[in-house]
Amino acid sequence: DPLDIDKEKTSEDTLKDHDLLRVHQKKSAEKTHQDTQHKGVQYPCNQCNYIATGRQVLCNHKKTKLEGVQYPCNQCDYTTTRSSILRMHMENKHEGVQYPCNQCDYTTTRSSILRMHMENKHEGVQY
Repeated sequence: DPLDIDKEKTSEDTLKDHDLLRVHQKKSAEKTHQDTQHKGVQYPCNQCNYIATGRQVLCNHKKTKLEGVQYPCNQCDYTTTRSSILRMHMENKHEGVQYPCNQCDYTTTRSSILRMHMENKHEGVQY
């Protein structure tokens, strides 16, 4: 059963998977940087003068600026143009999601901020 494999995964395996994902994301970001900043790769909008630095950036531009896509919060007056930002808003403002540091009393509402805290304040500590 494929589900049994996941049950056998240790926290060390999960950390290794997380580290591999971060390495992949960094390589992808580096390639995007190289393409846009040093090779001049551009993604022009075919409906206005906007020039994006990536395909996804151009897609977001078209959805939000040309199609007027909005993501409203169903619990308050907050509205954003990106679903990921709305999800973060919901978690932080309405669901009370917190990311505590396991080495000190620090707590934040964003996992990326916790990761930076860990790297800056507890260098070399695994989390």
